[in-house]
Amino acid sequence: RIKDLMVRSDDVLHRLEEAENTKSGGDTSALLTLQKRIYDTLKDLMAERDSLATAKTELAALIGVPPSMPFDLDGTEASMMAQASIPKLTTSRQDLEVLALLIRPDMREQTLLKRVAARGSTQTVMESFPGIGGIVGYNYDSNSFLDDESWASFSLGLTQNLMNLVTLPIRLEQAENREKLADMQRMAMVASVLTQISIADTRYDLAQEHFNLYRKMMGVNTRLIEYIRSRPEKTAVGEGMGLAAEMDQLLTRTRLHLTYAEAQNAYGRMVTTIGLDPL
Repeated sequence: RIKDLMVRSDDVLHRLEEAENTKSGGDTSALLTLQKRIYDTLKDLMAERDSLATAKTELAALIGVPPSMPFDLDGTEASMMAQASIPKLTTSRQDLEVLALLIRPDMREQTLLKRVAARGSTQTVMESFPGIGGIVGYNYDSNSFLDDESWASFSLGLTQNLMNLVTLPIRLEQAENREKLADMQRMAMVASVLTQISIADTRYDLAQEHFNLYRKMMGVNTRLIEYIRSRPEKTAVGEGMGLAAEMDQLLTRTRLHLTYAEAQNAYGRMVTTIGLDPL
């Protein structure tokens, strides 16, 4: 549709220039303003076209479809314009933060590391205690002169590594430092998660605002085109206004699709940030 409008714009702009030249010194402000409006909208349309030029090829590569194979997405503009087209977040930001701190895998990892570090101090102290070892044996001798040919023996030994006692204060300090480090890393992870939730929630709200704005603009542009078509004018200015309205509508429609995708992405980022499994 952008390509078709670009072809039509060349003819309409040429006629507007001719109308401007025929006035030769008269008031041409309306003609110039209309030409500038068409050129500005055309520039924006070309920018949107360029950003979408490789979108389908990139999607094909992501889903493993050969670039030459044709495919269509199962989506309609009617479903996009529906009120519930973007999933709603009814949970407060504070509850989302608590949920993320509870279920995110990296938060679970930090909790486990904290527990491991806390056990390090206990392990260090336990290593300093003497070691106790016991030996139980069963003995047999075939010497017939012995009173008993078989007997059981048991021995208990106590061992101690003096180096463990000497280095105990240093090892305790190291264990405490590891525990403090685990606490700081966990606090840093909490701050990071809260920041990510705040950013994701803000982007989600902004994306919804942009999408709702373009949805309303789409309705206004559609009604404007219907009004212009109900009063057909064969002049260059009339055709120029009709073309400008169609270009505005297509530009709004393109941006509506883009903001819809961004709103869906914002919702997906929120789900990922919380740590929920989409499946």
